[in-house]
Amino acid sequence: MKLSDISTFKREESHAYMVCMINDYLSFFQAKGYQLHEPVKIASRIDPTVQFIGSHISVLKPYFMSQTLPEPGYVMTQPCVRTRNLKNYNDDSFLPNWGSMFHSLGTLAKSAHLQDVTAQTYSLLTNVWGLKPDDIKVRIQSIDGDLYEISSKVFSPSSFEIDTKPGQYYRHKVGIDGVWGRNYNIAIREGKTENFSDIGNVIILENKDTKLGIEIALGTSTILKINKGLSHVLDCHPLLGLEKIENPALKIKMEDCIITSMALYHDGLLPSNAHITNRLMKKYMDTLARLLPKTEMSIDTLACILNRYEHREYGHAKPVYAQQMVSYLNKTSKGAPTPTIPTMVAGKSRERC
Repeated sequence: MKLSDISTFKREESHAYMVCMINDYLSFFQAKGYQLHEPVKIASRIDPTVQFIGSHISVLKPYFMSQTLPEPGYVMTQPCVRTRNLKNYNDDSFLPNWGSMFHSLGTLAKSAHLQDVTAQTYSLLTNVWGLKPDDIKVRIQSIDGDLYEISSKVFSPSSFEIDTKPGQYYRHKVGIDGVWGRNYNIAIREGKTENFSDIGNVIILENKDTKLGIEIALGTSTILKINKGLSHVLDCHPLLGLEKIENPALKIKMEDCIITSMALYHDGLLPSNAHITNRLMKKYMDTLARLLPKTEMSIDTLACILNRYEHREYGHAKPVYAQQMVSYLNKTSKGAPTPTIPTMVAGKSRERC
């Protein structure tokens, strides 16, 4: 699906947009010979350095460390959760720039394929997703001569921004002692403006002795948000019904807690104190319970919003996760009823979903 095919962005259809982008990404690289790697559960602990999987590289790092990558490499999409915003969610004025839950798109190729990976990245952006060359920037550091030499053979000279960021901007940590990443960043035009924002990286993974692999790391929701000029990355999830919340910080935190909590229910977790992963999930749900009264929205109204979101995002004809979330919220708010807004159905005491 070319991004230009989305003439008018409709949030209720955003899940379909994302699925198309993911499928096109996987199909493109599989056609190049990459082997499909299945995603893992967000709370799988396959990477002991993190509580939740925050990138596909957590799944793929064993292959480049053991040098057991197939030829030319792996391609995958991985549901991810990053909890860095959580520590600020008790601050009512805090406005998150990013959501906690997203889908990571990634490939990991053998180190000999840097030139191929660069050409494939350009082809993906222009031929598959339909971005115009003038809408793409390559942000690179001049001391990374190998990256510049190869990328300059693919991207037009006008695409490059050289040394425009601090040094650490072009470096990656991978959670392994003695291993790091050197990268150039891909940025695309924000809607029809003159501004550009990053959507991901092409990264050389290496240690002091050798190059270990070449990684592509992209985010579907980030690409969609920037290309369509959306106000927030969470607009790329089909969660509707919170538009009347006038406080943007409150609205975005509500959306983030709903999207992330439902993803973790889908992952098989429950909010509890049983394990740190459960406790982190519990914090999202407890934050949702704390924020709900501030919206002057009833639990019945929220239940309808959750039901519709679960249907759009997970395809469930009957709600499963939404019921679990409402049950938890009812239990949490026992003794402190949530204010009820006027019913949307005349003559009914409960809102019809």
